Amino acid sequence: MLLALAAGPSVGWAILASLFVAAGVGMINGMITVLLNVPSFVATLATNFILFGIVLIESNDTEATPIPGSLPPQTSSVVPPRGLLGR
Repeated sequence: MLLALAAGPSVGWAILASLFVAAGVGMINGMITVLLNVPSFVATLATNFILFGIVLIESNDTEATPIPGSLPPQTSSVVPPRGLLGR
């Protein structure tokens, strides 16, 4: 019992909480679309930027990967280092 309390909430509670948060964000997007007559794509994009900014502020811009630095630097580039066709 002590181990379960020390480990935090179970996976089931985490899934349930994430579903409620997602439903709340969807409801906010729907209200923005209906009440303010904003296209749904614009409302969703704006909400995404706002939520991403909140995450950056709350996490102090901490990296959220399981293994930091696990990918080589060239994988984060848009253009491959050898060119588009690998030559």
